[in-house]
Amino acid sequence: MIYKRILIVLILIALIVAGSLALLKNKTVLSAQYKRCMQLTSEADQLFLNKKYKDAIEKYRKALMIDPKNQKLWQKLIESMRKEAYLQVSAAKPAMIPQVTKPETKPVQPQVITPPAPSEPSFVIEEDEGC
Repeated sequence: MIYKRILIVLILIALIVAGSLALLKNKTVLSAQYKRCMQLTSEADQLFLNKKYKDAIEKYRKALMIDPKNQKLWQKLIESMRKEAYLQVSAAKPAMIPQVTKPETKPVQPQVITPPAPSEPSFVIEEDEGC
């Protein structure tokens, strides 16, 4: 009877120790992921400040894969995409728009077309027989 109680207590202690070790390992993994996310975010912020928006977008996306619920990262990603799109549109515009002058127009004289004179029909119906 006493041995059973001691055995149960030892099993409970072993379970508690195993659970706490698993939590500690999970905490270190989460901590490493958090550090990686913060590193990617700071790199992306530097790229954004240097106006390298494509590279910043890539870094923000990688950080969002680690922490998809981070609203600040989503906002930064959207801002980077907006700036990149603005650069692409402004690069597509020509630097200088050529001036177009109006061509000289001369008044158009209307042409009068006279219909041809009616000619005599070659076949004349003299008498209509009906149906």
